[in-house]
Amino acid sequence: VFDVPFSSVAMWKKLVFFINKYFAKRAYGATVINEQLRSVIQMNYGIKNVKTALPSFGPWRFLDANASIVLDRYQLRGKNVLLIVGAIHPRKQQDFAIRVLAEVKKTFPHAVLVVVGGGRQAYINELYLFAESLHVRDDVIFTGVVSDAELKHFYKACEIVICSGDISGFTILEATIMNKMAMYKSYG
Repeated sequence: VFDVPFSSVAMWKKLVFFINKYFAKRAYGATVINEQLRSVIQMNYGIKNVKTALPSFGPWRFLDANASIVLDRYQLRGKNVLLIVGAIHPRKQQDFAIRVLAEVKKTFPHAVLVVVGGGRQAYINELYLFAESLHVRDDVIFTGVVSDAELKHFYKACEIVICSGDISGFTILEATIMNKMAMYKSYG
């Protein structure tokens, strides 16, 4: 993760797109994990040789998930647990998930948001301040990075998985395997 002092997310996105385009022009091909990404890569970056390869994914790794591990560690018994998984970065839009939490708490006052993933502490602090401005600071829990072995327990402990970034394929798949509702933003 780059620690670039850009004043806006829009400027950051432009830089990322420029860098991606620079490398894409020099690429002989690309491999992506789904057809949607395949067409985006072809259209936006002009790479003609794009293959789709489904990653090896074993649903059996979720069989021994234990919600109590997470519920007890974070004192979440009796809470409505919302979960967001992934790198903590403006592109993943955890601020949207915090806004969702603020709305949900109006109807479900025991709701909490568990944010699993790592990122720059400066950005995490911004998210804390944003949560504070919405009066939900005490209901947002940042866990940091967790191992794959631990992640299954978080899915088991939650009620809803929020996918607010622009790419959430694995998160949606993992939520589905765990019989959890995955809610994601609609684009376009």
